[in-house]
Amino acid sequence: PALLNIQHNTFASTIPTTLGNLANLESLSLRAAGIVGNLPTEIGKLSSLVNLIVTQNELTGTIATELGNLRKLRILNFSDSRLEGRIPTELRLLSSLEQVHISNTLIQGPLPTQLGFLTKLKQLSLHGNTRLLSSSNDYVATIPTELGQLTMMEDLRMQESNLQSTIPSELGRMTHLKILKLNDNLLTGTIPEEIIALTDTTLTTFDIYGNLLDES
Repeated sequence: PALLNIQHNTFASTIPTTLGNLANLESLSLRAAGIVGNLPTEIGKLSSLVNLIVTQNELTGTIATELGNLRKLRILNFSDSRLEGRIPTELRLLSSLEQVHISNTLIQGPLPTQLGFLTKLKQLSLHGNTRLLSSSNDYVATIPTELGQLTMMEDLRMQESNLQSTIPSELGRMTHLKILKLNDNLLTGTIPEEIIALTDTTLTTFDIYGNLLDES
């Protein structure tokens, strides 16, 4: 089948490894399907996949690096899960991605600078990932300056994720940006003039409250 849609069920089952045999599958939607356990590495065999939506489940373990094989993928949604570990740098290979949603998970930082390779991205949701903050102080959870390369971005949400950097002026290159949510982090410094300028053009929602920014 080109489409496999199993949404809003209570199977309480794992994703079978045999799923990797569906070479022609283009869309896989397992939203709120009662999925538990790890994301099988065999999912990397679905080379025709365009949409991968596995949100609102009890997925555990890490995000499989084999996802880097899904070169046709446009939508990736792992939000509202118990996935942990770091976002794999292999995601940089998915140059067709237009939407990435990895919010309200247990992933850890730092965020990969390679996200800047996804130049077709229009939506990036990484909010509610409170474990981005290092408990052992071996890294700082920052907003990668490389995100400024995502000039097609329209909706960027990174609120409530314990981010500890200044706000990169490079985000001002996102000349299509309509929504920017950075509230309730640990951001310091000032709001770059490049971003303030966007509020006069495309940016209609800019949430920055609940940080440690300078009053000036």
